[in-house]
Amino acid sequence: MIRWAALVALLAGALPALEIDYAAAASPRTIQVPDRLLAARWQSLFEQRPEWVARQVAYIARRGGTQVGTLFAGRLLYPVEGGPWRRRDSDPVDRRRWAAVDREVRIAILREIRADRDPAWTTLLGHVLAEPMEPALLEACLLTLAVLDPAAAAAAARRWSMPGRDEIGRDPEARMRALRILVEIDGTDAVGSRSILAWTLAEGTPGERTAALRLLPPEGAEALVEVALPRLRTELAGRPGSETVAAAVAACARLAKPGPAGQAALAEWCLHPQREILCAAAAALGAALPGAATAVPGPRIAERLATADGDPAARAALATLLLRARPDLLTGTVGSDLAPWRRLAEHRAVLGRWEVDRLAGGR
Repeated sequence: MIRWAALVALLAGALPALEIDYAAAASPRTIQVPDRLLAARWQSLFEQRPEWVARQVAYIARRGGTQVGTLFAGRLLYPVEGGPWRRRDSDPVDRRRWAAVDREVRIAILREIRADRDPAWTTLLGHVLAEPMEPALLEACLLTLAVLDPAAAAAAARRWSMPGRDEIGRDPEARMRALRILVEIDGTDAVGSRSILAWTLAEGTPGERTAALRLLPPEGAEALVEVALPRLRTELAGRPGSETVAAAVAACARLAKPGPAGQAALAEWCLHPQREILCAAAAALGAALPGAATAVPGPRIAERLATADGDPAARAALATLLLRARPDLLTGTVGSDLAPWRRLAEHRAVLGRWEVDRLAGGR
């Protein structure tokens, strides 16, 4: 074991330090690679239809020597608008194909950087993240930077999570991915995370709002959830879209101990005509008992259950809530599907009378 440790240390000391020539990387066509095979593999990364991208990148990472940093920097900093390298200016360019290839090459390079874990890559990733990019590539860059320097990754994620005047922060999908990584690094209790989550819940697009709600823990984030409630209640009063419905369901699941605003929203939504919202709100309101007992609209629920019509799942959710909050109102319900709940309510009433008699000194 000692011999192996000494050998590893010797090999680590023999490896060349990572060096990046940013002046050369800014003009990758001028980079001179003495090894012709290495040069051919590197230049293939700029082609419109390269073969075995992952294999080419891995070869460069292992055979590039002191140039590997400059070669990878030159490819990562190469603008996608530059297009593929062509033998002739008249060669056609498929922009969609080139965009897909460019993404594949960059993600392969970032994968090698994550495996290498040399801190010198941090500066390069900072330059890369300073430029606009598509969401998938942004996520790969932030994850790679998080491996090398979590604090720097959190700072970059905060910048990308908020809308900005420049291209950075304008894409909602990019903001969502950056926010997810920020929460994974700093958690939801960090000041930076809470402020961005609050903005997203109040001002973000419906998709961003749903994604932000799903990032919150099941308990302890009620204050953040209530930031989204005013706009959600307004949207649900009309004809809500699928993202609004998903956001409402996610909000209900995170109102373990709702405050007054949360209780009012749950009381309103447990009578919503849409099954998903009704069931989620009824379950959340029932789980919040007895603290939220005064918020349960018992008479309105009993009125809705007074006819045998309605969605079976919604009726079961409302009957369960009524059984926990106001079992006495279940006697007015109809329908054979609610017979088990009525029997449970009668059983609870018998137990209640027995308890009263026992305390009063009866049998």
